[in-house]
Amino acid sequence: MTGTGPPPPQWIMRPDSLLASVLRRLKHSFALERVRVVFVDWRIRRKMERTFARADPFDYSRSAFDQDRHAAILGVLGPPPLGRVLEVGCAEGTFTVELARHCAEVVAIDISATAVARARERLKAGGIDNVTLVVANIRSWRPVRLFEFDVVVLADVFPYLGHRTAPAEFAALVKRVTTWLRPGGRVVITSWFASDEERRAREAHAACFLRQGLRLEREEIRGAGLDRPGLRYLFTVLRVHG
Repeated sequence: MTGTGPPPPQWIMRPDSLLASVLRRLKHSFALERVRVVFVDWRIRRKMERTFARADPFDYSRSAFDQDRHAAILGVLGPPPLGRVLEVGCAEGTFTVELARHCAEVVAIDISATAVARARERLKAGGIDNVTLVVANIRSWRPVRLFEFDVVVLADVFPYLGHRTAPAEFAALVKRVTTWLRPGGRVVITSWFASDEERRAREAHAACFLRQGLRLEREEIRGAGLDRPGLRYLFTVLRVHG
């Protein structure tokens, strides 16, 4: 009589049980990352609302450092009129006004409702009507259509997007942003830094776009010796093939 033999050791799992275990672990990991992302977003929104409790908290309208950033961005856009531009992190609209005069249409986003309300007042006072203002977090915002922007401007938003806290979420965001650009479209990035460590982090942020197949057109460090002691900024321009 042939016996069935001893049962397999408990540590040997059937394929379906092993798959279920892996899926549970992945789901748990994804859930933890989502919790971190939600917490970081809430913290940034609260911080920005507190920051914009007073008008022009970053002195954008008078700072030589920020005027240099704005001039650098406009300088690479080419002669007006440009097409459709997305500005992420528009704050109170100081640079949005300049973009609007340079472009056919601007979509400007900021996480702070207070800042966007001031931007709306600024645009109205200037008689500018080619800007759509949106209170939103770029993590969750989606355009109406894909491939609809000629340029996406990311001015000093990377420090708030949680690259270290949620790298997978950050990489997914970068991938989404590239799908918003038309063939030949560009991403223009400025990111301030105060140390070599922060500079390397900013370079890593921009490199995420290279991994999505964009071509680096320009990268330089600017802002030294202006009115932000100890600060400089990384200026990066990338282009979609097309």
